[in-house]
Amino acid sequence: QGVDAILMVPYDRAGCAPGVDAAAEAGIPVIELCQETNSPNRTSFVGSDHKVSGIQTMTRLAEEAGGKGKLVVLEGPTGQDCVIARGEGMQEVLDENPGIEVIATKTCDWDRAKAMSAVENIIQSGLEFDIIFAQSDSMAMGALEALKGTQYEGKVLVGGIDCITDALQAIKDGTLVCTSFQNAPQQAEDGLNFS
Repeated sequence: QGVDAILMVPYDRAGCAPGVDAAAEAGIPVIELCQETNSPNRTSFVGSDHKVSGIQTMTRLAEEAGGKGKLVVLEGPTGQDCVIARGEGMQEVLDENPGIEVIATKTCDWDRAKAMSAVENIIQSGLEFDIIFAQSDSMAMGALEALKGTQYEGKVLVGGIDCITDALQAIKDGTLVCTSFQNAPQQAEDGLNFS
């Protein structure tokens, strides 16, 4: 189509790499935003350090929990770069806090409704838990919705990542413990500047 550059938010680390390679072969620069592919042929990457986000959020949750508790993990889509890195960051903190046990991991695809349903199912199953590490604020907000009106409301520590408006309000309201900042508008602006 004769484009001068491509800004890409890769959905899958491996699955999107051939597209980056093809663009490079055609002489079109590719700037990856927010997430990375496996391709060495991208021109540049603009995004947060997702592992640091996972470390920050899980560290705060572990502090609030006193290093003990039963943890539910809500993940984004399998294979995405940030899902892998945020999980690695979370695991680093868990390795330092052996009193925190992962009792369930659910893939919720960044979706608020899926996260709400996943947490509702966990509650209905009878599993006991004290902490929810959500890899995005949208999933954290879904989790908070699921907790409303249950024996867990106000008792489960919930943390997310992204720093969306709803999450900031939930922190002010005292229902969300923490979030880690993901500056999507600045990433897009910097990506355009690179191209």
